[in-house]
Amino acid sequence: FNFSALDWNQLSKKECLRFGGSLVGKSCKYVPDLAMLSFILFFGTYSMTISLKKFKASRYFPTK
Repeated sequence: FNFSALDWNQLSKKECLRFGGSLVGKSCKYVPDLAMLSFILFFGTYSMTISLKKFKASRYFPTK
């Protein structure tokens, strides 16, 4: 197989590694943004808690 005829820019990461290519550059080492995910989870949980608390006090669940 002639590797010099390959267009390496058109290959996916998986294909590049399968053909023995190497990834070069700053964007190759992906690091997820965990702080953003933590904020999304926090605000999602907080808003669910507030809405469930309001639902508990609504007329759907009357107290005695």
